[in-house]
Amino acid sequence: MAIRRQDSTRSALESVGLLAERCDAAAAEPAGVLAAIRTTAEDTFGGHAVALRLMTSTRELVPPAAASDGAMPDPRPVSLDDWPPVAQAVDRGEPLLAPDPPSAFRLRAPIAVPLGQAPPVGVLVVEPASWPDETEAKNLLHVFGAVGGLAFARALEQERVVRLSDLRSQFIARAAHELRAPFAILHGTITTLNDQDDLPPEHEESLHEVLFQQTQRTTRLIDQVLDLSGLDASAVPIERERFRVRERLEDVVALVAADRPDDVRLELPAHLVVDADPTAVERIVANLVTNALRHGRPPVTIEARQHDRHFQLSVEDRGAGVERSFVPHLFDRFSRSDAATPTEGSGLGLAIARSYAHAHGGELVYTPAEPQGARFELVLPHASSNADPPASGSHEPTAAERSASSTSSA
Repeated sequence: MAIRRQDSTRSALESVGLLAERCDAAAAEPAGVLAAIRTTAEDTFGGHAVALRLMTSTRELVPPAAASDGAMPDPRPVSLDDWPPVAQAVDRGEPLLAPDPPSAFRLRAPIAVPLGQAPPVGVLVVEPASWPDETEAKNLLHVFGAVGGLAFARALEQERVVRLSDLRSQFIARAAHELRAPFAILHGTITTLNDQDDLPPEHEESLHEVLFQQTQRTTRLIDQVLDLSGLDASAVPIERERFRVRERLEDVVALVAADRPDDVRLELPAHLVVDADPTAVERIVANLVTNALRHGRPPVTIEARQHDRHFQLSVEDRGAGVERSFVPHLFDRFSRSDAATPTEGSGLGLAIARSYAHAHGGELVYTPAEPQGARFELVLPHASSNADPPASGSHEPTAAERSASSTSSA
């Protein structure tokens, strides 16, 4: 129903009411709220529309999993850097004309409408069939942005709360299960040593080695559980400082690849610096390199670079990569693929690494490497208080950086 001058007030009220009603019906599902915003915009203005989530950490527009009714047949993320008028609409918080959209959109000169305020949680891109009254239509789009943004933010928060509740329940159950196994081995080994005084020396030595290994395993697991629970509770602050990346990573590699130094390559300039928490970055890279050495094949390559808005670091190996069916669960706590043995890590390393990335306002993602292997990319936004220009290696965002928000071990 296109807006017409003679009944624009009534149509506007009806449209906003319909938007609120449809969003309420889909409030438990963020993708459903985006669909409600899109369809209501098309019903109101005619033409075509696309509603997208805005990932503030990477400044990307992410569509729902399904393509949006032909207006955006390619549902991959789109960087705001590739569409400056939309970036301006987001920064100004008001609807603006956004001509020359990227090729992913089958639109010519749409209007970009921020969903929500400071910062928006999404963007509605609508190309009306006609503009009977441009001022009234833009005012209505502004209301659409406010109402739709509120509904979408509420759905995202509800999804987050439900997800955290499920994770906590799973976390307690899995932590108890994972701790039970090494303690059972410790108990059995100690019982054997206490009850049998005539053990052969080699057997006794073997049992002492089991004690040492299981004690190490239990200590690591307890440390990881405490580490991850602290991050969940926001009890581990991120303390940014400016440091040389290569110097820090050389120490990390020397520690985690002590017996395989030739299998890891550091391919980043010595003068590259980043403003981040050095301990968090070390923990992330240590987990990624350990994973690559354990599950992949050498060489394991570490690269890092800066561009205008982000610091990006990648760890890549030449193994078989991650099974496609397991990718959605890659960062789940205690998750291990079918190919991993029960003693290969706790399944917490990648969850901890991503939590540290999120604590920076960044992201950690997986993409298949070319021609084969696993590639993990860490993307950290520059600190808002840091006005210095990038230190070196400025570049345009990679395809993996632009897909960081759409992708969901050790």
